[in-house]
Amino acid sequence: MDNNIYKSPDSNVEPPSTGPKDKKDAPVLGVVLGAAVDIGGTVAFSTFFVIGFTIFELSRGVPSAQVEQLFESMSPYSGINIFLTLVGACFSVAGGYVCASKANRKAVQATLSLMAISSGLGFLVSLDSYSLPANLIFSIITAVLIWLGALAWSRRNRPKFLA
Repeated sequence: MDNNIYKSPDSNVEPPSTGPKDKKDAPVLGVVLGAAVDIGGTVAFSTFFVIGFTIFELSRGVPSAQVEQLFESMSPYSGINIFLTLVGACFSVAGGYVCASKANRKAVQATLSLMAISSGLGFLVSLDSYSLPANLIFSIITAVLIWLGALAWSRRNRPKFLA
């Protein structure tokens, strides 16, 4: 042991390295988890909202046939559907963030895959609800929102997301 107080102590301990380059790349896991957050979160929230809204209406004394007719005749551009669309948009951003964070250095490829899966599924599911131009616009918006979520991850972790 050296008694020099101005010299740093000798040791062979290395600090654990952290950061995006040290994490393993898991693009498939990123796409799966991103889809679970985006699609699963949207479907789960919508389901719980509709159940809660139905229970609320039934507790007010509205007949069940009238509540059923309300949902069947509801316009795709009604207040409830716009609210659910905005919540779904938040889940799309979160799904893009999760996808990019798990894919790490392969975030661009994983995010593009998630964009195709989520937008394509949304397009197919909404064919009977919206006109073709509206459906295409919603699919493009979904893809952009997923990309924004991935960019949000990129800004926090790596300055060159597209490089």
